[in-house]
Amino acid sequence: MSPRRAPLVALVLALVALAAACDSRDMPDLRAQDVAVITTARVVGSSSGHVGIDGFMWDYNPCFDHRAPNEQGLPDSHDFDQDPYFGACALPSVAGQPQWHSYTEVVSWSGGQLGPIWMGTTGTCRDTTGVWCQQGTTISHGWGRKWTRFALELYPDDPNAAGVRLEVGCCSGAWGPFTFTDAIGDITLPSPGTPGTHGVSGTVRGVSGAQQIGVDVFQIDEVPSSRSSGGVPLASFASTHNGARGGNGTWSVPAVYDGEYVAFVTDKARPTRKVVVRFRVPERTTIDLDRNAACFGLTGVYDPATWYLNDTLTAGECAALWS
Repeated sequence: MSPRRAPLVALVLALVALAAACDSRDMPDLRAQDVAVITTARVVGSSSGHVGIDGFMWDYNPCFDHRAPNEQGLPDSHDFDQDPYFGACALPSVAGQPQWHSYTEVVSWSGGQLGPIWMGTTGTCRDTTGVWCQQGTTISHGWGRKWTRFALELYPDDPNAAGVRLEVGCCSGAWGPFTFTDAIGDITLPSPGTPGTHGVSGTVRGVSGAQQIGVDVFQIDEVPSSRSSGGVPLASFASTHNGARGGNGTWSVPAVYDGEYVAFVTDKARPTRKVVVRFRVPERTTIDLDRNAACFGLTGVYDPATWYLNDTLTAGECAALWS
């Protein structure tokens, strides 16, 4: 077969597989090399932390929950099956309970250096429940020859640095049994004083103790303006809780990249009281909350189940949530 035609044939085979329910066994090999290597990167802003890695074969991730409905409450449009090799994922079970959704791999960085990260064709069963596989056995899943991209989520140990998500293509170039992702380069985490970043904060009324209100902030720019030194787009995220003082408290995120964001605001004692706020940094960096007011005293908030469809909550819906 012509080398030019091989990628096209592989794509056609994948599209045929996607026409019916499928899993990683139906995804074609894209290369002869068994090991995909996520290239080394330097992390600036926190000397240590950990990284959750999601591996994709086009749209399919063997470590995601493919039961319907999916996490957005919608049927899985690709009709994927739960992967039979899920036991090789990072967290197939937690506290003696089987899981259905996991990172593909979780690794740590130290000394400001991340990687290289090896994503091969075998893995060790990490399931402690015996639902997915027998703990400690070797699983030959063949994923290393099938990856098309990786998403990395960096969680810094430094509390003044925000998390970062990036995606990198797989793979190009080969050396022996290895193939390599695109170069990532230096990743500068958002932290106070970093150019192109701002802090986000606000007051919280109606609280009497810490961690009563949760605020989770995620950047949603389709193409974030922040970049690694290798040109890879970087999106930031952070999760924080108010620190209460008497009947009033505050919440804050030390720094995030400038851009478009959503904040999920949740009453931890009554989690059905949850709204989404859309805002842009640095145009808006203050969001004040009132725990006892409908929709936290905010207007123009979004339904957390359908915020991506721009479905806002009416005043009546807010009042019903707080009744």
